[in-house]
Amino acid sequence: MFIGNDYTTLNGQSIFRDGDFITSRCQDPKSQQLHGSVIRRCEGGRWTGDPVRCESTNVAISVGNTALQNVTENGTVIVYPVHGHVYIECSLRIGLRGTISMFKDNEALAAYVVGKGHNQKRWRINNPSPSNSGTYRCESNRLGLSIVIQFEAISCPPPEQPDIGVLTHNRANSNRNGELGFIFMETLSLRCPPAYRPNDPTPPRCSYHGTWINMSQRCILFKRS
Repeated sequence: MFIGNDYTTLNGQSIFRDGDFITSRCQDPKSQQLHGSVIRRCEGGRWTGDPVRCESTNVAISVGNTALQNVTENGTVIVYPVHGHVYIECSLRIGLRGTISMFKDNEALAAYVVGKGHNQKRWRINNPSPSNSGTYRCESNRLGLSIVIQFEAISCPPPEQPDIGVLTHNRANSNRNGELGFIFMETLSLRCPPAYRPNDPTPPRCSYHGTWINMSQRCILFKRS
């Protein structure tokens, strides 16, 4: 895979055989545009397609109010929403002015202006879910940048109930109905019966690895002094 402006990363591979191919993307697809052939194949000792290069764009796209983001080999931005809303933002480079328009899957978005300079617009997504995935585009002065944003939920397996007490699910705003199961950053509350209390005040939490943290919490008999 080719990444970036002035350097390449080819996964440590230095020899390519006939029929091998490489996929190219820019290091930061949210502010750079790829020119050339995304996929090139080794044929007869030569690469098919056009050489690639990355150029900084006059507009940039960002995703705010989220804890984790990732970029796949084909340039898709993976977002793992945590809070009750996220922002898709379009901004012009410093020193540039113009009218910004935002689109999702070729449909115009009613984005609002952020700040006094009118060089940034924002689209708010409440309770983001995989259904908000799509191609987002920013345009200004006949120039634009498109990226594919994919919303995914990191989920943990259903927890085992303890021998004493009951674990209850503290759902995030983006998972109000529980349709996403147990997702990243959600916690569990341990409710103990009378005369018992949790041995640890820290609640279990779903980690970004898709596993529960602090599942050693349990109800212990409370002894009054």
